[in-house]
Amino acid sequence: KYADAFGAIVALSSALISEEAPERKDNDGFFIGTRDYAEACFGDLTKLIGSDMDPKYLAKELVTENKSLPAIYMACGFDDSLLPLNDAMAAYLNDLGISVTYKKGPGAHEWFFWDTYVKDAIYNWLPLKTTGMGVNSGNVGQ
Repeated sequence: KYADAFGAIVALSSALISEEAPERKDNDGFFIGTRDYAEACFGDLTKLIGSDMDPKYLAKELVTENKSLPAIYMACGFDDSLLPLNDAMAAYLNDLGISVTYKKGPGAHEWFFWDTYVKDAIYNWLPLKTTGMGVNSGNVGQ
């Protein structure tokens, strides 16, 4: 939504639930799968798709408006239940012509996985040596 304010996005095991959220009917089960949780995240679920709360819509709008996007790094574990959603988003972004670094590896929705890939993103992918507006505050890496 604020693509011009950020130089990079690191998304680990992203909960890309906006497409299925409007279909939620009840509040039984683990809280993250409930309609109440989705409404707390997105507001009126009948207005979610195609809104500024819909990441696919936002990405398509940025491309349509020929705006620059932050660099994107995504990672998700082979045993993470969110893997299909992350696969789909990475493919969607690539289909739009948006460059995405997308990595998958051993692990689930857990710190073992995130600890590994946040280090990879910071030390191997993020351009910490580049300073200036749109990349970082100028204080990173100093």
